[in-house]
Amino acid sequence: MAHEYTIKVFYDGSCGVFVGTSNDIPGLTIEAETRQEFIESAMKIVPILLLDNLKIDVNKEAVEVLIMEYADNKPKTNQDHGLTYSSWQDNPHFEQAYA
Repeated sequence: MAHEYTIKVFYDGSCGVFVGTSNDIPGLTIEAETRQEFIESAMKIVPILLLDNLKIDVNKEAVEVLIMEYADNKPKTNQDHGLTYSSWQDNPHFEQAYA
């Protein structure tokens, strides 16, 4: 069974960046100018934080991360992104799912 985590993202118009945090992944805070940059940053930092803080090695264990974009404290379901880490040693695979 895969470990499942959620990252909540909102767009900060005053700074012009997407900001994301997670109650599930200790130490996670990401800022990026675009959604694509946000996803790329998440793919780089999540495995490091999971290993350092939770002792979960994404090369050995299945991990799924749901990135949920919020506006006015409500999920924007048509903008949700799901990342599935299948193999970090080869080529990280991610899926973008739109409801």
